[in-house]
Amino acid sequence: MKKSMGINIIIKGRYKDNPEVAVLFKYYKSRMKSMLEKMARPFRVKLPKSIILRPMYVREGYYPYHGRIQWCPEKGWEILMNIETCAEEDDRGLSILRHECVHLIEYLTEGSAGHGNRFRKIEAACESSRH
Repeated sequence: MKKSMGINIIIKGRYKDNPEVAVLFKYYKSRMKSMLEKMARPFRVKLPKSIILRPMYVREGYYPYHGRIQWCPEKGWEILMNIETCAEEDDRGLSILRHECVHLIEYLTEGSAGHGNRFRKIEAACESSRH
């Protein structure tokens, strides 16, 4: 029987002109795959075949999100990471990435996402599966 290759993380966007961001996003890609697989296991949720990981550049006059997850019918799931926030330190970027991954599990299990009791419940379960 053929072994499943798991989820495919695709890095897109304007990051190649900034070597630090390119290295950081390759690191996030490697961590994100195992992170999502561990998070999905307790909820028996089927992960999408691929997720796009994209840098987010904050424009003047817009609220500077740290990270964002969105669904696009043409592209599928996208996680956007604010490169200014992520470039500050690795741990903060990983924390933001983990937060957005919890939102993905919430979307896949509940059909919507927020920061209420469901989010905290999923986050707590995911936290316990880390150890």
